[in-house]
Amino acid sequence: MLSLLGLEPQRSEQLIDALTELGALVTSPPGLRQLAHGLSATLGDLLMDDQTLADSEHATAYRTTQATRQPRGTTTVQLPDVELADWLARRRTIRSFNDEPVELAQLATLLSGLRHRPADDLPQGRRGWPSAGGLYAIDCYVHIKSNRVTGVPSGVYAVDPIDNRLVRHSDARSWDESLHFLTNRMIHQSSALSLILIADLAVIMPKYHDMGYPLALIDAGVLAATISLAACTCGLGSCCIGDLDFDRAHEMLGLRPTQQVVHSIEVGRIDERS
Repeated sequence: MLSLLGLEPQRSEQLIDALTELGALVTSPPGLRQLAHGLSATLGDLLMDDQTLADSEHATAYRTTQATRQPRGTTTVQLPDVELADWLARRRTIRSFNDEPVELAQLATLLSGLRHRPADDLPQGRRGWPSAGGLYAIDCYVHIKSNRVTGVPSGVYAVDPIDNRLVRHSDARSWDESLHFLTNRMIHQSSALSLILIADLAVIMPKYHDMGYPLALIDAGVLAATISLAACTCGLGSCCIGDLDFDRAHEMLGLRPTQQVVHSIEVGRIDERS
């Protein structure tokens, strides 16, 4: 196309490089921050500044207000007051963990929802969580700290849901608290392991095109909820971390351009003081 404009090949390459550096051209799918850039501006004065965010009393009041908001309306139908299932009633965010190692069986239970289950009526099989198009475009990596999971050496592992195993990816030093913001570093420091959710856009976008990205994010949320609830059934605590240094995480894990780190979950034995 540029040759049709009379540009020499070398000049064409220079122009492409310059436009790419400026962000006018893209060579890979945008990361989460680039995808959301500008959307927050539509909220205007509702956005909190750094000083407000650091005010713990304001943060508590805001969280309470938003978590207890109710729909408006005058015509209602009262639902019966049924007892909440025990595993749902026990779900809570844990931000401090004790030093006891996680048993391998506990880790297997935590990851059991990811497992592939053959099904006679479904060629691709089933898993313990619903996914857009049955594609399961979210991969899960596990960062295990030294002596924190019984029988598993420290390192970063990819979860293989087909053969129910961990596949070593890199050593443990490639994932540390510096990836987290200051407010989340103590959570990471006390956890036994971190789960890293990675969206593979090359899996979902061929079918769903531009909608593949938001659908992958929904998938990540569903999987995070599945893992958090599984933690409640095996004596583990979990804390979902929605924001970290995504670019550094991508680089540390050596991911392809179509792979995006979208979420992480800190897991460990529950500190009863938390």
